[in-house]
Amino acid sequence: DMLTSEQHRCSNEKKKFYEAKGNVRITTNENQMFAMQSVFWDQNKRLIYTSDTVYVTDKDGSTLVGANGMKAKDDFSEYTFYNNSGNINAKKIPEKGR
Repeated sequence: DMLTSEQHRCSNEKKKFYEAKGNVRITTNENQMFAMQSVFWDQNKRLIYTSDTVYVTDKDGSTLVGANGMKAKDDFSEYTFYNNSGNINAKKIPEKGR
């Protein structure tokens, strides 16, 4: 995974707590791109979270908007969006999940 932002800092070195602000972009190993204005990373708990609107673009061009933020494992193997909407490719949803 790769993260870019205009500013980032470690707010607590012992607790391994980081903050990134301004045009934050995270690209996952699966080529999904998460865009938001700020994000926090708790490295000890292996969690990334934000209360900002999150825009996710999948490699097939489908998009998802988490209007009230998200919480994710730092490897993006699991994530939860709050108050979301979007345009996704239903063919990618496994039969069990429909």
